[in-house]
Amino acid sequence: DVDLEKGGAAAPDVVYEGPTEGELEGLRACLGLTDLQAWQMSSFSDMIAEWNKKVNLISRKNIDKLWENHILPSAALAGLLLEKAGEGRGDDDETESEIPTCVSECLDGAEFIDVGTGGGFPGIPLAICFPRARFVLVDSVGKKIDVVKDVVNRLGLENVETVQTRAEGLEGKFDFVVGRSVSSLSDFCEWTFKNMRLPSDYRQGEGDGGDADEGPGGRLKTGFLREENLRWQR
Repeated sequence: DVDLEKGGAAAPDVVYEGPTEGELEGLRACLGLTDLQAWQMSSFSDMIAEWNKKVNLISRKNIDKLWENHILPSAALAGLLLEKAGEGRGDDDETESEIPTCVSECLDGAEFIDVGTGGGFPGIPLAICFPRARFVLVDSVGKKIDVVKDVVNRLGLENVETVQTRAEGLEGKFDFVVGRSVSSLSDFCEWTFKNMRLPSDYRQGEGDGGDADEGPGGRLKTGFLREENLRWQR
């Protein structure tokens, strides 16, 4: 911002123009998105840019970087899960070398909780990528939850539930706990460890499907996912 009283000129408004065709096609190719999923991902970014004029979800000065700074890092988590699912297939699988797509069955019935979701990061991009998994998006700020509810409805995401509460008050257990720019990793784990479904829970039959010692589909070990610990491969 420029001080107008000192003779400065007001900075022009930063405008978000959405992903380029190349950016969208790149994401589609990396994750194996369907036409619907690609539309949802692009529309989600447009909706966040629209809502950000009313509710402070991300830095308005950097709204033009929405795709690369927020959408892609969130989608990178989906890429990691798909890669791990591909590694987990049996030795006799003829397609072992191929990474499954986002419409594969590798996360059927998996349950995610996104703690401190804000405007829906990374929960909504992940919910778009994995329509057969269940997502609970949590934030303590009512205005942000209202935004997420609106976006979820407009995108037609039937696999997403929203909850307004603090992390300390979260109930239930999940296969994956995700969060983005919430707190230090040590605090994040302390708040949410009670919500992590452990291998012993699967052995006791609490998990929805999968092998006794593994997560959904018998492919992925239960664990914490923090976007800050991953690198998006452009």
